[in-house]
Amino acid sequence: MNHISPKEKARQGMHLMKEAILDILLEGMDANERIGPQKVTERTGLPSGDSSGQHQDWVAFGFLQALIDENRVWKPTRGHYELTDQEIAKRRPGR
Repeated sequence: MNHISPKEKARQGMHLMKEAILDILLEGMDANERIGPQKVTERTGLPSGDSSGQHQDWVAFGFLQALIDENRVWKPTRGHYELTDQEIAKRRPGR
């Protein structure tokens, strides 16, 4: 029986969440829709935090910031996130 450590499970989960967010951003760009943390929260089912006194959409915001740090996402205006040109090229080869 293969045992996967909690750390590895978390790494895999974070990778999948980032991929889901990148898909949401790409769909938003295709539809000319502004996507921010609130829409990411709604479309992924992430906890919003607003009922527990937390900053609203803090989990989605954290993932978006991590994607910015990885140069996969940028923020053209407040509350609006898009894929970088390099990330678009990876997701749409030949375009």
